[in-house]
Amino acid sequence: MSSETIKDLMPQTPDLNQERVAKLKELFPDLFTGEGKLDPRELERLIEPASDGETERYEFRWFGKSRAKREAFTPSRATLVFDEARSCNPQSAENLIIEGENLEVLKLLLCAYREQIKCIYIDQPYNTGRDFVYRDNYAEGRKPYWEQTGVTENGVRVDTNADTDGRFHSNWMNMMYSRLLVARQLLKPDGVIFISMGDEEVHNLRRICDEVFGGENFEGHIHWRRRYNQPNDRTKMIALVAEHILSYSKNREEYKKSGVGKIDLTGELNEEDGGSRKYILVQLPELTGEQSEADKAGYKKISDITIERNKRVVERLIAEKKGARPPLFEKPYEADALKNRGFKVYRLEKSHFARTDWSPDATKTEAENVRALKQYIADKEAQLDLSFDRDKLLTEILLKQEGFTLNYTVAPYSCATSNQILRVTGDDKEALVCLDSTLAPETVAHFKTHTELKFICLERALNTTLKWNLHHFLGEKFKAL
Repeated sequence: MSSETIKDLMPQTPDLNQERVAKLKELFPDLFTGEGKLDPRELERLIEPASDGETERYEFRWFGKSRAKREAFTPSRATLVFDEARSCNPQSAENLIIEGENLEVLKLLLCAYREQIKCIYIDQPYNTGRDFVYRDNYAEGRKPYWEQTGVTENGVRVDTNADTDGRFHSNWMNMMYSRLLVARQLLKPDGVIFISMGDEEVHNLRRICDEVFGGENFEGHIHWRRRYNQPNDRTKMIALVAEHILSYSKNREEYKKSGVGKIDLTGELNEEDGGSRKYILVQLPELTGEQSEADKAGYKKISDITIERNKRVVERLIAEKKGARPPLFEKPYEADALKNRGFKVYRLEKSHFARTDWSPDATKTEAENVRALKQYIADKEAQLDLSFDRDKLLTEILLKQEGFTLNYTVAPYSCATSNQILRVTGDDKEALVCLDSTLAPETVAHFKTHTELKFICLERALNTTLKWNLHHFLGEKFKAL
């Protein structure tokens, strides 16, 4: 077996920075030194072969831009947890509503949904001076992230972006830049994105999108009137009554071949044309505010309102369907009549693997840090209560490590009875997962003769001999976490 690295032991989403460098090396190995490091001088010669040393050029920069880009491609150590109680017809639905901060959520969707999304619509803060901005301080070793965007009952604390702040525009642009960089990864080659915006930052949004998607993929600027009466705003000479929607394709040539088609999730369009559109909706659990109308009605977070609105649409559609064709709702047709009329709710949470709280020591070598991490895992995860966290651990493993979409199905695997093993299927994937704290020798013996199967178990369930045997017989089809 090859030597282990910190990345091998850490359950997290793909490291897009490493992927980008690896792809560059694959395409242009001559840009790298003999030690495998990217040579900036060779890269500059490739881009500007006739460069005369001129340092001034047109570029769009702001405070924090480099860090925002780095954070966009940094792996996530968070996870998503299924919330059955707030879901609607989850057994037959493939739609998703995810409650959480959208940058972390987008990263968590990458492994399973990369280049699988046809259309993205973003309605982000307009940056009026009263709107909030996200403080992206969730990097490893920084506890305030989970205090800000964690799973507290009180929702999410966010900052206002006061125009007296010297970084007023930079704060907003950093927030948007990182999220658009990740959103682009999710779009299909023929996908398209729509972004709603007010007058305050539309000029900056256009320049950010030109950089992220390419100016050649600009599809249009929709300027629409949101109100017809003039607001009584004495602070402005011209009252603003319009908003904007910018649209970009991921690849204009691919988009022109297919087009985006009609867009509606209200969810009524599938009923009209018999389509099978599915949606993933991400909503920050921001507090509605004490004594607000929503708060008085029992909705403590904006995400509560989002979920309730979607439930009402589903209930109305089902009622209309049932009233129009009652026989469809008589068994055995009831399941088909309800298919995809509903949604599953997931919440963003901190990883359920204790090891994600660990950070490497910059003064130590990789090998030393690996040994330290293994000791940390042994000390902390031995205390993990698996009987309580099994379902949550399963979702985290499948989403972040194996690329299963959140519509996977689970059934018992009865061919090996010495441990509780689950057969997980989703799309074109299949895997066997065991979350027992100890793996029986009989289970290992079973996989010696069933080497075509993919098997995942917990690191703590194995001793050195069992782990070696599973690696020997299953090779890359075996993974211990």
